[in-house]
Amino acid sequence: MDVMEDLFRSGVNTPLGSFIQQVLLTEATVLGVQNLPGGRYPFIEEFFYTFQASVLGHELGVIKKVYGPGPYAVGFFLLTVLYAMTYYPNIYANSASTIHKFAHEKRMTVLELAVHLSVQISACLVAHQYVNWVWSSEIFHSLVLHWDPLSPCKTDIKVPLPLAITVEATLTFAAKLFGHGKSQLPLGLLLHCAVILGLSLIGGPYTGGYFNPSLAFSLQYRCNGHTDAEFFAVYFLGPTIGAFFLENMPIEYGKK
Repeated sequence: MDVMEDLFRSGVNTPLGSFIQQVLLTEATVLGVQNLPGGRYPFIEEFFYTFQASVLGHELGVIKKVYGPGPYAVGFFLLTVLYAMTYYPNIYANSASTIHKFAHEKRMTVLELAVHLSVQISACLVAHQYVNWVWSSEIFHSLVLHWDPLSPCKTDIKVPLPLAITVEATLTFAAKLFGHGKSQLPLGLLLHCAVILGLSLIGGPYTGGYFNPSLAFSLQYRCNGHTDAEFFAVYFLGPTIGAFFLENMPIEYGKK
């Protein structure tokens, strides 16, 4: 099915239309939270950053299912750019990034780390319920019957568990490594986002290539083919291991 033909034929009542709608709604929410009266509220921002990443991750999954990997890759890249341009530094929608920050800066207590992770996981759970409500609503009822986006998903873990954990850890390590030096890279932000997309495509045949617990949660939580323990081992433990390995690397950028 042609993407633009689908959009113009049916308006917002399509997977692409829903995707655009959710981008606008969640981005407006994020910008609103960033400009609340009385200053900034990091935990509230973190909740809605994670909520947005999880919701749009699910919408991207529907885009991939309906239109194929090409539009999915374009959407993935554009969303990565959007997140990088919108989100304030040092507030994350990625548990692995939070753990990396905890290990790197040494200024976050274990209790604060636990609160951050609790906020992110709560946002993922709320987003999971939200997208189910959206696609079950009267507006998209016909789409549920036609495209069946709420049908039980299948696991993206296609390799033995130890290898799957290693894949997600390696992808996280590579993504963070490029992220450390993106200001010194040609085209900086854009190249970094392209690298993230490339890593996702490389890991796709093995684990889905998520290396972001929030994204994995929206697309893989409770899918058929893996247990909850396997899900958390691959998509939470794997990226955490990658983040910790990076912390022990003597990385210096911008020096000759």
